[in-house]
Amino acid sequence: MKQLRPALLGTAFSLTVLIGAATAQAAPVQNWVVSISNDWSNTSFTGGPFAVEPTDPFSVGDTLPDGSDPRNLTYDIISWGTPTTDAGRSFLAVDDTVTIGGLTTGSTQGVAGASFYHGNYRQATATAENPAERWLDNTTLDLTITLTPEGQDSAARTFTHSIPIDFMETRNTASVDDCAGAPWGSSTTACPDSLTVLDEAANFSFVFDDVSYVLSFVFDPANSLNVARIDSGEGASTVWTNEGVRSRLATRLLIRAADAGPAPVPEPGSLAIAAAGLAFLGFARLKRRA
Repeated sequence: MKQLRPALLGTAFSLTVLIGAATAQAAPVQNWVVSISNDWSNTSFTGGPFAVEPTDPFSVGDTLPDGSDPRNLTYDIISWGTPTTDAGRSFLAVDDTVTIGGLTTGSTQGVAGASFYHGNYRQATATAENPAERWLDNTTLDLTITLTPEGQDSAARTFTHSIPIDFMETRNTASVDDCAGAPWGSSTTACPDSLTVLDEAANFSFVFDDVSYVLSFVFDPANSLNVARIDSGEGASTVWTNEGVRSRLATRLLIRAADAGPAPVPEPGSLAIAAAGLAFLGFARLKRRA
């Protein structure tokens, strides 16, 4: 398994969208409206030899499985596991559709993008009458992205992209010192789960009116909740989510003309992120602890 170097929580993990060189000297579009629709596909689950497939794992709802509605949106949800809390089953979810205006070419702050949610809830002890459900192993996030110059509805461009996602549900141990990803601080009382991102996993390109653009989704810890830690290094980053709660993993969108030089770096003081790049557009597999 690839070794990941620790990073501060404020560090953005990033995947840069690579776009070819501009083919003309047309002026870049300055302001955009972006619509993103998300769907899950190619989902599989894993577990012990007596584990059973999750019951009705896929849903789309106006609330998350724990009853919360963090953004007043509709959510695409994958659920699994038999819970021991009132919060319900474990789940991974994403905003179904978001439409964002005010995205400015070259802005270092960008705009809020889609969010991901992980309900990290412990499963009940399995019995012959109540066998354990298998847990999420991997899935694919299929995105449909429509970019429209503000005030030019007829000029919209739509792109699709599929992102492989792999997930690690850790086993709890008698001591957090034995958890995957240790050492952990005193505030960690149970083993966090993790999501790992490969920086090169989601490259795609688009050209608008003969100008090439870089579109980036940036992980935004300032607006995320219940993230235990981020590890980053060697072209990959891992987000660890706290046990027994719902985590929110927020993103921001940035866009620049591909020939305008390096990607803009967001303001650390205002966004609490340290580098521009594409986040949550690809998850690399981590081996599960035995």
